Amino acid sequence: PDTVIHLGGTYQRGSAANSGVNNQTPYSAASIQTEARGLTFFTPQPFNPANALAVVSNIGRTIFDIEGALAYKSFKVQGDYVQVNYSGTVIAPGTKFDRSLKAYYATLGWVISGENYSDWYRGGTFVRPRPANNFGWGKEDGWGLWELNFRYSFFDGTDFNNTNPQFTG
Repeated sequence: PDTVIHLGGTYQRGSAANSGVNNQTPYSAASIQTEARGLTFFTPQPFNPANALAVVSNIGRTIFDIEGALAYKSFKVQGDYVQVNYSGTVIAPGTKFDRSLKAYYATLGWVISGENYSDWYRGGTFVRPRPANNFGWGKEDGWGLWELNFRYSFFDGTDFNNTNPQFTG
């Protein structure tokens, strides 16, 4: 009851339609936001021009993701690694391209106020934490919930740069 061992992952491979004709949006790689869902800092160019005949073939997409968490009482180690690969062909002159996005993070957590991480684990994910004692200044109130986390994050989008031929990432 005091321990969480979580392993998960996914692998997907397929093709995405890529057309700007008939007001369809040409396919593009994922845009990326900061971890708090704030600033969008990575917005790649679509793989085809809007409202034009196809310049680039449909896009092959491969996704690999693996995650894990180990929690014991008020301590937790958690991490995730994801790689997404986009490939296609510029129809004329037949130039092939292959671009990847890679990202990972590792987190160390400690609930200073003593609650257990296993109490917040439901259906394969950590849910909203609940304090054992609410915060307040009165005699019957407590300090609430205090948690300390250290996190290292990495993102690599270097395959997508300004020197690539147009509409190839």
